[in-house]
Amino acid sequence: MDFTTLTILAVLSFILAWFGIMIFTTSPKEEEEQAKTEAPVANVEKYVVNEENGMKKVAKIAEDPVKNDNDIGMYRELVEKYSNTIAQLRQRVDMLENPGGFSGISNDKLIDWITELRNENKYLKSQLDKFKGGIMADEGSALNPEKESSLKLENMKLREELERHANRVSNLEKEVEELKSGLSYYRDIVNKLQGSYTVINRYNYRTCIRDPNTGEFQYELVKFPPDFDPFNPTYITKDGTEIYERFGIKIPTKLGDIVREEFRKSAEYWEEDTGVDWKLGQ
Repeated sequence: MDFTTLTILAVLSFILAWFGIMIFTTSPKEEEEQAKTEAPVANVEKYVVNEENGMKKVAKIAEDPVKNDNDIGMYRELVEKYSNTIAQLRQRVDMLENPGGFSGISNDKLIDWITELRNENKYLKSQLDKFKGGIMADEGSALNPEKESSLKLENMKLREELERHANRVSNLEKEVEELKSGLSYYRDIVNKLQGSYTVINRYNYRTCIRDPNTGEFQYELVKFPPDFDPFNPTYITKDGTEIYERFGIKIPTKLGDIVREEFRKSAEYWEEDTGVDWKLGQ
């Protein structure tokens, strides 16, 4: 699994868990400070003395502090925002795994998508640093146990879903790497199977081809007739062999390219020849 993708998923999970902790936990110190500043009139006891019978009557006035849910709403909006980000990642993974659409997507496009994921990872890291040094959530308000358990269950489901999508993204990245390495591997195989060639002259070439069964090098001399025309092969097979039925010759396309180049050089040489002055002594 790619390290960058794991980092993205870990950051998202950490942020969701962070919001849950800030919402569901309480701090006695902050609760006392909030009670002193926002609700100074709460739990005030008033004593009234009845002078006639000398007895004291006590009247207790308790005012419930007003709960401020603005901070909780703000963090719930942030949780919803990152849930939307997870949904977008899920949609992108589904697009990558769609067999109908995946066949038309080039390797360069897949690499661009991976680059975008890495950029999003950097952005999420910066946001996480801001949250670490930012303001703590209002922990004075507690949720009921049923709602708390439902949120915890939802958090666990989101984590499992993130892990599944992370595995899918990792498998797709491995497939892309295999496609790239496989293409280079088969190119090297074709190049080695067609062998190496040395030009002796225009109509004679020395070949050196490795035997795929024994692994030994085999040298051969390839001769072409004087009227051979390398520019008009009869047909070319799928494995890269040029067929010249008129001359009964079969050669690899690699050798055919070398022969054609030699014939072009010879043609250019004779075209540039200005001729010989036979009128010597006049």
